[in-house]
Amino acid sequence: MLQKFRCNDCNKSFCESSSNRPNCPECQESNWVLKRGASVEKKQRFFCQKCEVTFTPLLNPPCPDCGSFWIRKAGKEKKTKEQKYQCNDCKRSFNESTKNTPIPRYDCPPCIECGSQETLFTSKNKYGTHRYKCKSCRISFYEYRDNPPCPDCQSLKIIKAGRRRGKQEYRCQNCQRHFTETTKNSPIGSPNIFNDSDHWDLREMGARFAPSDTWFTANFEKLKIKWLKEISKKYVKHLLVGNAGNTCLNKLQSIFRFSEFLVINYPDCHYNDLNREIIVQFYQYLANKYPEQKSNDLRRATIKDLDEIIKLSCRFDWLEIQNSNLIYPEDLPKTAKSGKTFDQIIPDEVLEQLVDNLDGLPIVFSRMAFLMLGLPLRVSEVCGMRFDCIKQDKDGDWWINFLDYKMYKEHNPVPLRQEIVDMIKLQQKFIRDKLGQDYTYLFCAKKSAARKDGTYRYTDRPPSASSFRTALKNLVKDRNITYQGELYLDLSKTHQFRHTGASDLINKGMPLVMVQEILGHESPEMTLVYAKLYDDTLKEAWKEVAPKIVNITGKITKVDPKHLDSRKHQEMKRIVLEQQVNNGTCGLSVHQKCPKFHACYTCSKFNATKDNLPGLKTDRERLKNEVNQLKEQRNVYKQENKLRLAEGCRDRIKQSQEIIQNLNNMITALEDEKI
Repeated sequence: MLQKFRCNDCNKSFCESSSNRPNCPECQESNWVLKRGASVEKKQRFFCQKCEVTFTPLLNPPCPDCGSFWIRKAGKEKKTKEQKYQCNDCKRSFNESTKNTPIPRYDCPPCIECGSQETLFTSKNKYGTHRYKCKSCRISFYEYRDNPPCPDCQSLKIIKAGRRRGKQEYRCQNCQRHFTETTKNSPIGSPNIFNDSDHWDLREMGARFAPSDTWFTANFEKLKIKWLKEISKKYVKHLLVGNAGNTCLNKLQSIFRFSEFLVINYPDCHYNDLNREIIVQFYQYLANKYPEQKSNDLRRATIKDLDEIIKLSCRFDWLEIQNSNLIYPEDLPKTAKSGKTFDQIIPDEVLEQLVDNLDGLPIVFSRMAFLMLGLPLRVSEVCGMRFDCIKQDKDGDWWINFLDYKMYKEHNPVPLRQEIVDMIKLQQKFIRDKLGQDYTYLFCAKKSAARKDGTYRYTDRPPSASSFRTALKNLVKDRNITYQGELYLDLSKTHQFRHTGASDLINKGMPLVMVQEILGHESPEMTLVYAKLYDDTLKEAWKEVAPKIVNITGKITKVDPKHLDSRKHQEMKRIVLEQQVNNGTCGLSVHQKCPKFHACYTCSKFNATKDNLPGLKTDRERLKNEVNQLKEQRNVYKQENKLRLAEGCRDRIKQSQEIIQNLNNMITALEDEKI
């Protein structure tokens, strides 16, 4: 029998606990523990009078790290068949062999959310960063204290981002600044940043890049001439003030070409030795290395960039060049006039094949291609499209908003067709299902190769432009997309979609100012580069100025076959092809088949002039006589009860009467004195 007691203060009764009672999980004492029946699992339950909690003694071993008794069984080891356990507090997994072996202890930092000191080390990520869990607010966070602070915003939220050329790279989660051990004390704009390095990550210098970009590093090791390397570094720093990162890297490529020329022909050239003769030889070097007509733009850009760096060197005293006027405007290679070249237009034959084979692309890339077919966008704008890019106005029409990554400004809203809106809504649902609510872009990148069922895993970052181009090139090869008997590998040049879309808008009659607004150009001269006029547009323009004739409805048309026969318009006649028929001409091209079986008087493509008036009247009289004969024949068939033959005569009468009506329209219109 146990001795009972009663407290005079709270009037609670209790008894003395025996020594075989388990310890309370809260106060870790057994003197106040009493039995309290059995649980549903038929396990003995106990009650602590001091803490006033009911508990069942745990038979699992405590956690070797945090000492928690909140342990659950987690299966058995495959090889040793040992029982596995997992701590519900710190998520530590252990078995019978390691239940007394704690993992190395670390000085856990306070929680970044609630500031609690009750934090536990849980794991390391692939960069070696420690991960902790707060016991108070139950969130997980990474340790930032071991990494250097951001040189710009001084934030401690720094994570490791791999290694580059043997140096640890870091990324600030607050301002997205990238830096290494070399530049950890050099904020953006510091005069000493990267002075001792030939590999510059322009992101660390504050350069702007689109989310689809994958090229960020300027490698000055390619410049073998010392003085050219020095001014190239100053040139890049100068460009970074108002240009995007891609612009700086592309201009640097022009300096690389000039350096290659000097190493081959003038390896000991000093900047004082630069003269007009060397520059002219460089023009010849470019012409021999890039002889194609389509490389004219590359040669022009190279010469312009070289002229720019020479003039900047004189202006800012980077070099003591005696004469900076070494390049003249007439030195630039001539480019094709706007509207006369179609190299950057995707042929209709290729577009039809692409639309039919969009299912050969991954679902994200197929929707990107569909969007570029509907709007003249840059590939960087599509890859970096925001998730909430579409808005609806008060009339129910949809508009798309996006960021112009070339100029790094917000683009003016562009109206959308309903099929594009439906596709964007499907992609938004796809993103939410795959990546959750926190992802802010409309499209995402693939994480790995295709699974056996043809699907992909996706990651929470925008797709790169290079991966989209590769997918288009593979589609051309896999689905045999051809043009004029050859694979159309130029489809991977994604800027062709923008040229094609802009040219379609211009050929459909949209004013140039509106096309400039859609393309986001600063000047109409830039928009004129996209003004490619199709043959159909020229044909319609020619019909506007041609002498007038009439068609079968009596309306005035605008094609004159005699005028087209003149020598002056032989080239236009090739475009506006016509077929000569009895008593008129056919406006249908000779390359097209006639579905009317030459029933020209019922065809809207038939045209006639006053010269054809006698023949039209003769045909009208002939048809009237034919109708009278058919009526007589029909009555005979009805009397002989040949109903099917009678119906045939009725149909022929109806067709002939329609032709007579069309002839009346043309004859009346041609007899009008106003024509």
